[in-house]
Amino acid sequence: MPHTAFFSATLCALQHNKSYPRPGSSALPQPILPTPMSKGELQMAIFSGLVLLITLVGIGYVFIAQPDYLRQDRDGVPYFTPLVENPETGEAVDMGTLIRHYRGETR
Repeated sequence: MPHTAFFSATLCALQHNKSYPRPGSSALPQPILPTPMSKGELQMAIFSGLVLLITLVGIGYVFIAQPDYLRQDRDGVPYFTPLVENPETGEAVDMGTLIRHYRGETR
């Protein structure tokens, strides 16, 4: 019946606003009370909150607004464009490769 003694001692300790005994020991250590934040801790918490907010707003902007520079490459070709037929050879090539060919950048 050691558990019954433990629970009765715990209930008694809680009623008298004391720390309750742990099985195998005489008493628990006093609870650690939260201390007020220092000036440096407060500044770091505010800074961390601002960094989190800026990050979330930036990621939200990219996913919701989808700027034009994320939709197409530097040549104005939309990403995920299907392959096109080269009019000279009849083979399927990437649109960017075809544009560079007609610009004279590749042979």
